[in-house]
Amino acid sequence: MAVIGMDIGTTSICGVLLDESGSRPLRVEKINHGFLDGRIYTQDPAAIAATVRSLVDRLWQENVTDIGISCQMHGILLLDREGKALSPLYTWKNPFGNYPRGQETYAEYVRGITGGNEISGRGVVTALYLQEQGQVPKDTAWVCTIGDYAALQLTKTTLPRMNVTMAESLGCFDIQRGDFCRKTLKNLGLNPDWFPRVSREDQVLGTYRGAGVHSALGDNQCSFLGSTWDFTGSVLLNVGTGQQVSCYAPRYLPASGVEVRSFFDLGYLYVGVSQNGGKSYERFVRLVEDVVRQCTGLEIDGYEALDRLWQRHRRGHGPLQVIPAIYGELEGLKPGTLQIGDIREEQDFGDLLEGYVRGMARELHRLYLAIPEEIRREKTKFYGAGSGIVKNRILRQLTQEAFGIRLLEEESPEAAASGAAGYVRMMKK
Repeated sequence: MAVIGMDIGTTSICGVLLDESGSRPLRVEKINHGFLDGRIYTQDPAAIAATVRSLVDRLWQENVTDIGISCQMHGILLLDREGKALSPLYTWKNPFGNYPRGQETYAEYVRGITGGNEISGRGVVTALYLQEQGQVPKDTAWVCTIGDYAALQLTKTTLPRMNVTMAESLGCFDIQRGDFCRKTLKNLGLNPDWFPRVSREDQVLGTYRGAGVHSALGDNQCSFLGSTWDFTGSVLLNVGTGQQVSCYAPRYLPASGVEVRSFFDLGYLYVGVSQNGGKSYERFVRLVEDVVRQCTGLEIDGYEALDRLWQRHRRGHGPLQVIPAIYGELEGLKPGTLQIGDIREEQDFGDLLEGYVRGMARELHRLYLAIPEEIRREKTKFYGAGSGIVKNRILRQLTQEAFGIRLLEEESPEAAASGAAGYVRMMKK
């Protein structure tokens, strides 16, 4: 028996092949992809589904019995009754929720109605904006996630069925009841029938080349499983485009300042979430590259240059105090803000680099402390996942200092794809 796991990320799509017992993939295939429109962060669902099919075919061998799909959370696309996409994928980075609706933003309006923590990029917020702007096609029958759509395309079925890990990421969801708050959706002016049936349990939608294709699963949950495997005593620090801190709990505990997400049907994840992360560091890198280009005419690799700078950086001066609220609110600053303070004459550019990345590490620690202490005190292992921290020795070192721990490497490469395959394999036993 072998299982294929797919992960539809924001900037890449990855597939892995797992056998019956191994935690590390036998094979890995990966293709990068991007945005149709980088201003509103949309992607092409048909192209994504075609890439998923291509990667499955590359990984295929005759003993494959099942296909699990992990995908980026929160974003939505619109389908007709035949399962055809009527819209692009509006990803979790979509800004419509930050647009004004009278005296408040769309996200603020939704939070006022739901009492939840919906922010811009959550599917319900995006759907409301599209509805009120007259951008919902008249043939719309369903909203779903990109993983749900890819599963429909693989199986040639038309009816999306959502796993709880994906459904709750759209917002306006009752996690304890395991369903959308459909009366509240109606109060928002949205059609509750657009939102598919939800299940906590694993579901097989159909087959592809004889293998069962399972309902899409949240990439946070899959990454947590694939990174730790022994998840009960672990903390996962995941830095990709954004960044997240996740801990497992077997039972539901109310919490503020942190998201509580279903961990499939095995319990709950307590997750601190930030839209700042690897993409924020990339902005800093691109600025360095641009300064060098404009001042010298030279083209450099900013990641390598900053890594070399860090290796020879002397830290005796003390870093600048930097709050990099580039893509999300941070320490009271609005998104799109960079605050630099505690500047002294003896400091140099290495101190600015240290201050910027230390601000990222400080946010990771703040997200961790928002998780209830009752859950945190049981954790003994800390794992780093995502290229934003795995490949960035600066953030890795400063995060270890902020937490006072040693950061372990994730158990499986391409943890989200491996976690999707691992969960499906677990459910088969």
